[in-house]
Amino acid sequence: MTKYAFDEERQALIAAWETGDGYLARTVAVLPASVDQDGALRLAASLTTMSRMAWWT
Repeated sequence: MTKYAFDEERQALIAAWETGDGYLARTVAVLPASVDQDGALRLAASLTTMSRMAWWT
């Protein structure tokens, strides 16, 4: 299942996957400066929830 996070230093949305030996991560998108931290965190949480629901189906 993909988990999403916000890298505030780079203003980037990150996707991460557990491998059993740790996590792999990739940048999904660099968000525009107009997106504040609260919005970015809500986006990451919503995408993680969507990923969890898709995993269960």
